Amino acid sequence: MKKAAVICIALLTLVNSALAYENKDAGFKVNDKHAVSTTVKEDSYTFTCSPNPEVKSEHTHTINYVHNEVASNICGEEFSTSFFDEQFEKLTLLKRCELSLKTISLAIWNLDKYVEQGVELPYGNLDEETKKVIKSFLSVEKIGKHKVITVSHLYKQNRKLHALNTSILSANNKLYTLTTVSLNTEALTPKNDDNSNEEPAIIKRMQEREEAKLVNITPAELDAEVRTEIWEGHLNFLKSVKFT
Repeated sequence: MKKAAVICIALLTLVNSALAYENKDAGFKVNDKHAVSTTVKEDSYTFTCSPNPEVKSEHTHTINYVHNEVASNICGEEFSTSFFDEQFEKLTLLKRCELSLKTISLAIWNLDKYVEQGVELPYGNLDEETKKVIKSFLSVEKIGKHKVITVSHLYKQNRKLHALNTSILSANNKLYTLTTVSLNTEALTPKNDDNSNEEPAIIKRMQEREEAKLVNITPAELDAEVRTEIWEGHLNFLKSVKFT
């Protein structure tokens, strides 16, 4: 009986390890067992999760390893996990004092600096007009044993909700960004749309033009269920990454 249990545990271990992507040079491993598509680059890994009937948002996750030289250029001084922790504590103090986390402009959360240094963030794929419209908001928290700074963006266009959550953290004196791009096609669809076909054509065209505009939105404008779903999709990604 004990022997059978040991064999089962060993098989489960083999299955779980087979389902993980590992980049030993970059120092991370990702449990991507639900991935339906993946993109592998030297310092990054991207995967899209399989659709879940119970989840209305589609999530695509990307982890980037930021080389120490690049991290130092972004921060303006030699990078280390100790340096990151100092930046995190500054933001945590602002949070405790109920002040805006943007009161102090820190390079560590400025995504434009990452893009300027060649880090291939999903945020960098946005065009300049989009960047002018959308607003970032910050959060800090400890997830597991890691201190995490998250930069989030929310916007809507053509009745689609777009969310970018980019978390920045450090492990073993290395800097990483973990981004979840979420797309929800149902959250902004009017619940009472039964009479839409009866509306005059000119009104429908005006509505379509308005809906085509890219509009920044805040978390408070979303239903609690939608906010939770988007954040849990990102949180599950953060928890799936191990640093070696």
